Order: sequence, then structure tokens, then C-alpha cells
Amino acid sequence: MKNNFLSFLKSKTGLLIIFLSLLLVYALIFADFFPNNRGYVGHDYSGLMPRFLATYYWFLNNGLFSIPWFSPSMCGGTLLFAHPQDMYFSIPQFLSFLFDPLTATWLSFLVFAIMGFWGFYFLLRKLFACSYWVALLGATLFLFNGFYAYRMVVGHVNFQGFALLPLLAVLLVWQQTKPFNIKHDFPLLLTAALLFSSVFYAAGAHLLLPMGLTLLAIGLIHAIKYGYFSIYLLRLSVFLGIVLLLSAAKLSVAFATLGHLSREAYPLPGFAHLFDAFWVPFKALFIDTWTWEVSKPLFANSRWRIDQHEMEFGITFIPLIFLLIGLRYLWILKGKQWLYFAGLIGILLIPVMVNFYTPEWNHVLKQIPIIKNSSNLVRWYLIYIPVFIVMAMIVFDRLKLDVEVKAIASLVFITWVIAINVGKDKSFYQNQSYDPKPIQQAYEQAKQTGEVPFIRYVAAQVTNSPLHGDDLMAIGVSQINCYEPLFGYRLEFFPQKDKLFGGLVTDNQGNDFNMKNPACYTFPKENSCQAGDHFKLSQKNELQRFTQYLPYDFNMPLSQKVANWVSLVSWFLASLLLLFRTLYIISAKFNPLFNK
Repeated sequence: MKNNFLSFLKSKTGLLIIFLSLLLVYALIFADFFPNNRGYVGHDYSGLMPRFLATYYWFLNNGLFSIPWFSPSMCGGTLLFAHPQDMYFSIPQFLSFLFDPLTATWLSFLVFAIMGFWGFYFLLRKLFACSYWVALLGATLFLFNGFYAYRMVVGHVNFQGFALLPLLAVLLVWQQTKPFNIKHDFPLLLTAALLFSSVFYAAGAHLLLPMGLTLLAIGLIHAIKYGYFSIYLLRLSVFLGIVLLLSAAKLSVAFATLGHLSREAYPLPGFAHLFDAFWVPFKALFIDTWTWEVSKPLFANSRWRIDQHEMEFGITFIPLIFLLIGLRYLWILKGKQWLYFAGLIGILLIPVMVNFYTPEWNHVLKQIPIIKNSSNLVRWYLIYIPVFIVMAMIVFDRLKLDVEVKAIASLVFITWVIAINVGKDKSFYQNQSYDPKPIQQAYEQAKQTGEVPFIRYVAAQVTNSPLHGDDLMAIGVSQINCYEPLFGYRLEFFPQKDKLFGGLVTDNQGNDFNMKNPACYTFPKENSCQAGDHFKLSQKNELQRFTQYLPYDFNMPLSQKVANWVSLVSWFLASLLLLFRTLYIISAKFNPLFNK
């Protein structure tokens, strides 16, 4: 009877039932935060949801294929596509064209969680030939990892790309044990490049380096088991080349913006003692989450709180059990396996080193692009989540256990994972306090009427209004004291902020209107201005179009124009090639002429 039940669970129907059950539990756990029991959502949604609404306004006025480079909705004029962390080209943003911003965010949360589960399942099955039950346990551990889930809860939706890591690894490593074959490999690498580029376009620039290191680490684990690492490096080189072509437009404008709006002045915190740089991720991964009150004394050179959601990495103690057992397998490594293992250890040390603080080392880190603009690098510990789960599951699969014992053990561990996540103290997230209702109501009104409230005023506050912060855009007011990390968490780097004043956008002082020309943040030379400059009185028509969420004329350098065309043509050709490849596979499967 027991064998029949386990056999059923191992069938396609059984796998589907297990997955749907896990997804149901997952949804029930995290639905409590969209919104929480007080009707609120995570604090960083205060910056995200108004921007989703602003882009929805743009969509209503201009359609899907017009890119919103800038927006009048906040900061007296700010950046959208020209912002390195803009999410116009993202699943949650596109879903917001159909659903309200909160529903769109919740649906995308589940969509990426599902991709993470199946990606990890096939990662273990296809790349490492793990058994069904081991792959199922590994996929469950990845599904419930704390990094992805709680970043989404607080509003870090631009971290969704992390869930694509397993699928990227499958596409990059799958069947690399044969010589590089352009017909077989190129479609896989093209798909991987499209996915990785989508992370960049969806505001995931800060994830690209740790995700790239994770993919390299998984390739090294595969090489330890099967060899052929040189083939992987070749595939990785082709992949990165395609990524650069696809991302050229966003990469160019991101560097242009950061060249004029930099947060290099922020200190980069780290752990004062090397032991803590190891102990903090160990505890966060396998034992429990750190709170700011407990972890604060461990950090040096820290200006801002590194709160609980920044320290969420939990994968439970289960992988640790198998990692400790796996130490005995080190003695059977030989030849190049030791070289690959050394490379793997080197990658695993990088998150520790970038989070270790000495004045001299900190000075070196502050010279590195992207890193130098960060306020902390704790997120780099994300590398350990997929790598440690993969290593643990390989060890579990090698154990000489009866198939039935391994199946029962996997089900017990899966139940344990669920119990740990259900029982986790979530009070920090239940106390989040951003009220999404004003933005939700403004969205519904615009959807029903098709009318967009134009920006007519600039203000630091509005009396007799329940709205505050960036939500003021819903009533046609662009908030001066906006939420824009690019200008600093306290707007310390907001260029010429003092030139904005409460009043109509058409009010003027001297030769300027009361509204920033955001093209000056990104392309000041081409527009004969400086970062923070306003629309001139001679630009009345441009100002009017801008405040009505319509395209307005601004200049960009030739390099940006070329990058735009490179990306556009690359995305078109890549999509076309994959479409033809898919149609060919379908035809070959169902058309008898192709089977002869």
C-alpha cells in the first residue's frame, strides 16, 4: 500500500498535486502581506506603487510601445526608463496594465516563485541527474527561501529576477558534455540571454554581479562531477556577448545617468570582524533571521539601518545536514576536480570579503563600478542559497539509501520546511505601514474613465488631503520631498532641489518654470543644461506635454541612439529566431514528413 502511494506521488499527476499543494501553502503564508492584517503593505511599496501608477498613466495616453524616459509625477520631474532601477519592462509593470498595482505585484510574486520551483527541479534533474525525490526537496527548499519571499513582501520587487537563477543555470549548462554545437546550444543560450537581460531591464542591475557569480559557481559544481568546464566557459562567453547586445540601450542610459547622479558619497558598511562576516550568513541561512537590533553592533561604517528583510536568506537547517555529511567526499576528489573546487571556494568567499570592513579594503571597493554606488552588499549572500541547496542535494542523492527511505525522508523534510515557514515570527512584516488604497483608487478611476490627472502643481505638502508623499501624484501634485534613492535616502544628492517651490508648474522665477527637465539628469550636454535644471520659459510646449504624460522633445547622444537600435534589433531577431525554432520543433513532432 505504501509503495503504491509513493509510486502515485512519483507520477506526473502526483508531482502536479504535490506542486499545487506547495503553491497553495506558499500563497496562504504570503497572502497575509498583500495587504497585511492592518490593510498595509511593505514600506518600499511607497516608492514603487506611485511609479507603477505613473507608468499606467503613460500607457493610457501613449500605448504599449512608447517608452516613458521621464515622468512629471514626483520630485518635480524625475526619471523612468532613464533610471537604472526603472521597471517599465517587467512582468509586474505589464500586469499593472491589466490589474491594479497591488494585484499585479501579487500575481508576479507567484509567477516568479513558480518559475523558481520548476527551474530548481529541472536544475537538479537535468544537470545533476538527481532522483525525483531529491529534486523535489531541493525545489521546495528554493521555493521557500527567505531572500526572495521577504524582499517581495517589503516592496523590493526588482529582486524578482533572483527566482530565474535555476532556469538560467539549466539553459547555460544543460548537455554541455558534448562539443559546442551551434544548432543545439545557440537557442538555449539565446533564451538564457533574454532572461538575464530582462532582469537588467526590470531594475535588477544590483543582482547581475552576484547572479553571474552564482551561475559560475553552479558551472564549477557541474565540472567537479562531469568535467567539460572549458565548454561551459565558451557557452558563458557567447551568452554574455548576446546579453550585451540585448541590454545595450539600458546599459548606455544607466551609465549616463549614474555619471551625473552618483551615490558614491555613501559609506559602504561591513563587518568589523572577519568571524562575523562568516557567522552572520551562516545563522541567517540555517538557523534564524537577524534583526537590526541584534546585528547593528556587528557592522562598521554603517549610516543606514540594515533591517530584517535585508538579512533574510533562510533555507532551514536541512541543507546543512547534508553539507556536513558531504565533507567526507572531499577526499575522493582528484586531478582537475581540486582546481574546480578551489574555484568554487573562491567564489563562495567573495560575499564574505565584500562584507568585511577595513578602511583600506573599503577604499578598494569604493572604486568598483556599481559596488561604489551601493549602500550595503549584504544581498551578495544570496549566492549561497542555490549553491548550498545544489551541493546538499547532490550529497543526499549519493547516500546509499533505499528508494522508499529516501522518498519518506524527502516528504518528512518537505513537511518540516513548511512547518518552519508557517511558524516563523512575521511580526516585523505585519507591522509594515504603507497604505496602498489611494494609489489603488486612483488606478481604478483612471481605468474606468480613461482620464489621466495631469501634473499641475509642485508641493512639499498638501493641507486638507489624506494623501502624502509620492501618492500626491494621484491628484496632480508632484512631491518635492519625494522618495528617490538615486537622490539619496534623505535627498542629500538632489541637484538644485532648492529651486523647486510650492505652486503651479507654470509659475516661474527668472527664465525657468517650476518643474525640472529630467533630460538634464541624463543627457545634460546634449540638452545644453546641467543636472537639476528646470524647463526654460522657451520650452512651454515641452513642459505642457511632459506634465500631461506625453512624449516631449529632448536630445540624446549618438551613442545612445545607436545603443537603442542595437537593443531593438537584437530583441527582434532573438525573438524571431526562438519563434522559428519553436515552430520547427512543433512541426517536427507533429508532421510525419519531418519524422522520415
